[in-house]
Amino acid sequence: MAATMLPATALAQQEVENLTVRKGNELSREYLRPSMSSLYFTDGSYEANQIVKYLQQINSEQYDVNRLEKTISEGDLSSRELVDVVLDSWKVGNQIMGNWFPEFINEQEGYSLKVLEGRGKYAATDADVLRSEASHRKSILNNLGEKLIDRSYVKVYYLYEGKAKLEDIVLSEKKKKVGVKTYVYKLNFNDEVRTNFYENYFNQPDGVQKATFPLTFVLENENNISISEDDRGREDYAATAEKIFSRIDNELSSKVNDFKVQTAVIETSPIRAKIGYKEGLRIDDRYDVMELVLDSEGKEVAKRKAVVRVDSYIADNRSEATGGTTDMTKFYKFLGGRVQEGMTLVKKGEVGTSVIPYASLSGVGLMLDYRTKWYPGLFVYLKGDLPVGKDYVTGKQEINKAYSKFTISGDNITVDKKDAHTIFRLGLGVMKEFYFARNLVVGAGVGAGRLFATESENKQKLDFKVLYGEAIGRFGIQFSPNFQLFAQADYNYYFGDGVEYSIGYGKTVKLYDGEYFNKQLNKLGIGVGAKISF
Repeated sequence: MAATMLPATALAQQEVENLTVRKGNELSREYLRPSMSSLYFTDGSYEANQIVKYLQQINSEQYDVNRLEKTISEGDLSSRELVDVVLDSWKVGNQIMGNWFPEFINEQEGYSLKVLEGRGKYAATDADVLRSEASHRKSILNNLGEKLIDRSYVKVYYLYEGKAKLEDIVLSEKKKKVGVKTYVYKLNFNDEVRTNFYENYFNQPDGVQKATFPLTFVLENENNISISEDDRGREDYAATAEKIFSRIDNELSSKVNDFKVQTAVIETSPIRAKIGYKEGLRIDDRYDVMELVLDSEGKEVAKRKAVVRVDSYIADNRSEATGGTTDMTKFYKFLGGRVQEGMTLVKKGEVGTSVIPYASLSGVGLMLDYRTKWYPGLFVYLKGDLPVGKDYVTGKQEINKAYSKFTISGDNITVDKKDAHTIFRLGLGVMKEFYFARNLVVGAGVGAGRLFATESENKQKLDFKVLYGEAIGRFGIQFSPNFQLFAQADYNYYFGDGVEYSIGYGKTVKLYDGEYFNKQLNKLGIGVGAKISF
């Protein structure tokens, strides 16, 4: 195992510290296009095997792929020690190097440099090309390709049959689960490894197979994921695979500096930079605007000055740089102070979901939203709340109730509390946010949903079919990229069929229809809320 795994020396520990994101070290590594290999192991369960079939087909525009001879197998990889054994016995480090040096020419010339040159040219920026032309030496781009070798990573997935957790049982969650454990390693192509390869193995036909190429452990992650379902309620393994890939992709871009795309701000009105589809950009991706400053000890640390997001125009830079690129991706400011030319944009991974508790005159509830990445600042949301209005019996303003039975005597209405049903709403909608100044937010949204009633203590049910539409306006303060406080105004309108009650002498009255709720519930609400984003 020692031939492949990097010993836990102080040097190795320092490298891992530079690789993993810590406050202040976001600019400690030069960003270069990474490459990735993937291994997929399962416990043999049907669901795990089906998901892997789709998972192995997913890749990212952000990195090159280093292919391995064997990528799928069954076996227990529940611990890092077991993973180390596989990586060592399969000589994964050597297989990765075989992607960089796939062709041996002869003992005089050694291995072909075509892949180094090709990947170096594709990964090169305009600045790299201009430096190369100014020096009249192509070796600059070859050196860049060589640096890319040290950005070679391997992901090891271990999928196994998931187990229901306590919260799933409490919530009667019946979806099947799959457990996913992911390990990430990096090829360690440091000066010692590089020198040993070029001096002792580069001119041998089987040098790539014989040399030692250590792998450095970077991180591991474990999740218990619900298997997605399609619109017919069938298990959707393709969607589940996408979910798994997105989670580990976000983990990498959040915790590993080599996967945090970095580039300089070129223009500020609007904010533009020379990155695009080649780096895997999507609308609304978050980038922190960083600047090197001196801390209290006189050391240079990276400090966030602002936060920007990718706007609607993304440059298609999926070609070799020429040195004179004018096509640039546009960004808009999300939070913070003035963005200046030369500051560094650093990608920040995020899930894209938010939890939003709120209370207003029209209702008290919870909203979950998701940043769609279809259009800048556009969200879809799900909500559930308890509407507030004038109680039909007590006349008080409170969380509204309906009654399956009541007695009318003259002008008096009497009810039994055991016949009470709490009204609640479930709905969905879309919302657009606009950002201005340092941290101000304006939002506007529309949605629709349905009213429901809980079962009474007497086990009675109310069957009314009332829908509602809503319009929402917000004004908020973004205190951090993940926390916002806002004031909200909303308008609600109800329509639909209610329940008929007999009041004697062959007469009936209809209650709990759209007209009833428009009278009893507060259609206009003003309130406050908080948005916690992930």
